Amino acid sequence: MNAKEYSAIDRFLHKLALGSDIVRRTSLELELLTNKYSYNDSSLDSPVYILGLARAGTTILLDALYSTGLFASLTYRNMPFVLAPRLWSRFTARHHKVSNLAERKHGDSLKVGYDSPEAFEEVFWLTFSKEEYLKSDRLIRYSVDNDILDIYKKYVSDFLSIKYNRGCRYIAKNNNNILRISSLLNVFPNGCYIVPFRNPVAHAESLLRQQQRFRKLHSQDEFSLKYMNWLGHFEFGLNFKPICLDDEIIPENENELYSVQYWLLYWTSVYESLLKKHGDDVIFFDFDSFCENPEKSFEVLASAISIDPNLLYSYKDKIKAANNKKNVNIPYRKTQDVYNKLLTKSLQQRNR
Repeated sequence: MNAKEYSAIDRFLHKLALGSDIVRRTSLELELLTNKYSYNDSSLDSPVYILGLARAGTTILLDALYSTGLFASLTYRNMPFVLAPRLWSRFTARHHKVSNLAERKHGDSLKVGYDSPEAFEEVFWLTFSKEEYLKSDRLIRYSVDNDILDIYKKYVSDFLSIKYNRGCRYIAKNNNNILRISSLLNVFPNGCYIVPFRNPVAHAESLLRQQQRFRKLHSQDEFSLKYMNWLGHFEFGLNFKPICLDDEIIPENENELYSVQYWLLYWTSVYESLLKKHGDDVIFFDFDSFCENPEKSFEVLASAISIDPNLLYSYKDKIKAANNKKNVNIPYRKTQDVYNKLLTKSLQQRNR
């Protein structure tokens, strides 16, 4: 959804709902207080989390899984009161909007509409624990307080209690969950944590292009920058903040963000840390292999997350061949080593 498409009223509502901690907290309190359904922890037994660096294929994976009808995810229709999805859906029921799919602002041919799933749950973490991980120039790994985790479980349970979500498993695409994955693993040990990856050179070049694209967008439209800050999207643009897990991969100056070398080192830092800390906890998903043979990748993915693969096969025609540059020279040995380890541990390789 392009920020330029928002009317003055839309922009006011977004500022009201997302720009104030008090409003966000109050909306969730009202949501939980007015829910007549008892919380059912069994509905949270096996949520699916898609996480990793932006431009790794997370959106396509989310869309494919969501298309099966087995999963519940926040969508654009839940905006801007994403912490009160049940109350907001009741309020807007009489003003149900229908929209045609339109290319999202990334310029990558992926189309979205009101009912498209998207990464909006980060609003919860911004509301309750931003001081723990959101710094002026970076995002850092942290442990989530148990009281906050309890509120989060109630929030997800409430979301699953909405009539159109009942019987579904929760699914969330949120790159920033890398920062709190240990806490999520503790509270949802039976969850499925999918980390897609691509050839590092192709991935770094894609990140660089988006940095250039969003810097221009943010410079031209102040609302688009505020919008990304409210949603906790710091992947690229004027508000870029790197995910720092082990190494401090802070750019020395803004010019560094416009070199592919920086994004390669950034890629290496994030995936190396994931391999070291959570190599046996997550499902590494080779997105390039997926694009080459969608049906086979869907088969092994479906088995890993316990769903019927037949529900995914119809989506395979939407998968485009990736510009994966498999034979390109990777300039850094460390990057090559990390990539080789990811390939070895990938879901596709382990199921050959």
